[in-house]
Amino acid sequence: MPLALQTLTAPVIDTRLAALEARMSHFLPPDHDEIRALLADADRLARRDALEASHLRGRIHTLTGDRQQVDYWFANARRLHDDWRAAFNHASCLASLGYFSDAAALTSRFLNIDTGTLASTVSLAVIVLDLEGAVGAYDALRRSSLEPGGLDPCFAPLALEVLRGYELPVHRARSALDIMGQVLREERLRWIGPAPRLFAHCDQDFASVLYELRLPVSIDASIALSNRLHLRLFDAGLLLQGFVMDFVGTDPMPPAQVQNAALIRVV
Repeated sequence: MPLALQTLTAPVIDTRLAALEARMSHFLPPDHDEIRALLADADRLARRDALEASHLRGRIHTLTGDRQQVDYWFANARRLHDDWRAAFNHASCLASLGYFSDAAALTSRFLNIDTGTLASTVSLAVIVLDLEGAVGAYDALRRSSLEPGGLDPCFAPLALEVLRGYELPVHRARSALDIMGQVLREERLRWIGPAPRLFAHCDQDFASVLYELRLPVSIDASIALSNRLHLRLFDAGLLLQGFVMDFVGTDPMPPAQVQNAALIRVV
């Protein structure tokens, strides 16, 4: 149900949006009642605050998997106020949809900011495998004596070392991630956050980078999806030595699960 005019503010709509995200396992149809109500509220908010309404519309359309609308509304947000926040929210939504390379193309816009904000944004760069950017950001945080939030800061430099040891360009690993996203979109599945499971191991005998996405499906279903992924990677020439990707089933879902976009966005 649309909100009363006197209670129609961006934070109130955001709270409802985050609550819907937290319950979702799949992308919703565009005519879903809660999607329609949220979009109606965003349309009304736009009369007073077009910028915040554009951010909200982009995120709402993420929940239906509509990439075209997501791009449109974040482009509109940048037209109104082109700052790091628009790039970060856009990249967050693209990562949620499984467009990892396109999300990585935006990271320079939110890594080149003051270190106070950088501490809360650098994890997204790691999620989309902008490892070089993340390493530079972690160095800047250390020089400022700030602790990064989210992912282990040791992952990015170690993963970069592993990939370089295999002479594997990071953009090739991101291309493999894009196929992972393609498989998810075919099933209209959303991965469970706040982040993938990331692990890098490097010693004289063996080195590898592990990238796992948790899904709200059974273990058997996740194995079937991983098999489909690996066949797709093989056909594309992207079954990469030293870079391992898998889906992990979590069904039944944890009662307090929170979806990725709800934690990696900034409002």
